[in-house]
Amino acid sequence: MTSWWGVLLLAAAGLVAFVFSQARPLVPLALAVWVSYAVHEVGHAALAIALGAKAKQVRLVRRGAGLGVVAPPLSPGRTRTVAVGGPLAGILGGVLVVLVAGSVMHLTAPQLVAPLVVVALNHAVNLLPTAPDGRHLFARARIVDPALQ
Repeated sequence: MTSWWGVLLLAAAGLVAFVFSQARPLVPLALAVWVSYAVHEVGHAALAIALGAKAKQVRLVRRGAGLGVVAPPLSPGRTRTVAVGGPLAGILGGVLVVLVAGSVMHLTAPQLVAPLVVVALNHAVNLLPTAPDGRHLFARARIVDPALQ
């Protein structure tokens, strides 16, 4: 796994935090967004490996301005689990960053509510059927209406 761009990502997050240091509640949000995207993809990769994909076949790659995970095909149930694992890891990682950064900056709980909500919604949106993770989650899902049978 290439790590040079990970160092650049962390440096950019630090720079964003420095630039927005006057807008105190935005600092934990900026850090959380940058870090949680990486945690999101690492969550997919770790869960794919935990569910049976060979570690040498799972790759964390750059896709445009973002990251992605390339893994060998798994069973439909395991694919759905891996799809959910990324957003959950991203939410947990983002919440942790917001809380730690907010604590270090001595922010109050009301000042942290908006950053926490933004980070959680940012990853929850990935579970919608039109989003990449949601497409894996809802693949082959059929809504069965007894009136139509």
